[in-house]
Amino acid sequence: MKTLIVYYSGTGSNKALAEDMAKRMNADIEGLGGGGTIEGMGIAVTAFKSFIGLGSGIGKLKYDPSGYDLVVLVSPVYAMGVPPQMNAYLSRFKGKIKKAAIASVSGSGNNPKAMAKMEKLAGGKAVAVLQLKGLEDKSGPKKGFQKLTAQDLGKPEYGEKIDAFVRAVQKGL
Repeated sequence: MKTLIVYYSGTGSNKALAEDMAKRMNADIEGLGGGGTIEGMGIAVTAFKSFIGLGSGIGKLKYDPSGYDLVVLVSPVYAMGVPPQMNAYLSRFKGKIKKAAIASVSGSGNNPKAMAKMEKLAGGKAVAVLQLKGLEDKSGPKKGFQKLTAQDLGKPEYGEKIDAFVRAVQKGL
């Protein structure tokens, strides 16, 4: 099974999840920008764009999803919506994703409407969905934001959920 993991991460949590999954699934990985850079008014602007369903420039990409059996979409949820970067990616490759799975780290860890929207944008029902709740960051300039690190993902409560997601993906193919 040839797998591509495509992620957008505003704070680094979803990047950590995507990198962890890429190792577990022996997958190629493609980032859509971000990865710890969104802050200040950028958060409000991105949340607003997510809420109203706008896209964003994502630039040149290395991988074409049509060459993969499965594309795992890893993205946060902002204002109950899909971030503009992921919207833009899914619009650009509409109809080219054979099968999709969806994973997300967010503040609530439970965003069924956003996951359903991402499924629809990807072209159909996902073979598996994983939603993880971030931990409150109590240090630094992003104090109070939800975040997961690579070390957090190694904890049993997260590792077991990721393992179950990977098994569900393999079963769904």
